[in-house]
Amino acid sequence: AHGIELRPSFLPFTPWTSLDDVVDILDFVIDHDLIGNVDPVQYSIRLLLPEGSLLLDRPELAPYLGPYDRERLTYAWTPAHPETDALQADLAALAEAGAAVGAPAGATFLEVNAAVRQATGQVRPTQIPVGSTEGRPRLTEPWFC
Repeated sequence: AHGIELRPSFLPFTPWTSLDDVVDILDFVIDHDLIGNVDPVQYSIRLLLPEGSLLLDRPELAPYLGPYDRERLTYAWTPAHPETDALQADLAALAEAGAAVGAPAGATFLEVNAAVRQATGQVRPTQIPVGSTEGRPRLTEPWFC
């Protein structure tokens, strides 16, 4: 109502994420006309578990938790759905490549969306509203904290 654009942040990859969860995020972005508002890196963020994280005490995390990685400052974890690791790597590469050439967020979204739909075996095209991939006010660098 006041012309302020939302800049959503997402954490799509956790130990419990399924491919359908990633589809749900993309569908949410499409359905709420947020394509031009989301920095592509948001589609590839993987949960970090630093020392002292309250999640480390959660029993539902135990089956997925690995050792602490001092170089990365996070505990390693494996996903319940192993196919999500490959998808996360693919989406991170797309986001990085788009950022490297200054691609508009909407253009990278289209690539991310295609990769996710392919990974899930969805062959039907996704309806994307006209104008939803156009530029929106944004910061000068992607924020994902």
